[in-house]
Amino acid sequence: MSPNLKTKKAITFGLISCRGMLAKLEREIARLEAAKSLADACDHGTNAAVTAWHLVDWTWSAFEGNLEIHNRIAKKKCRACGHA
Repeated sequence: MSPNLKTKKAITFGLISCRGMLAKLEREIARLEAAKSLADACDHGTNAAVTAWHLVDWTWSAFEGNLEIHNRIAKKKCRACGHA
């Protein structure tokens, strides 16, 4: 393993791709679904929301500098409201 990858894994708790973050989000949602108390549900829900936000950051970062993908996304219509 390269020194750069070791450093990256250390500062991201072993998560080095958006796929790893997606797996973490799935675990957080499972914990939320299994919560036995309101306090646990609040904690797991918060963790899931923060993880989802980080997943968005990592995904956008993966597309950084790729104007073709940015333009394709910008042209998509919002499914909820129909706006471009």
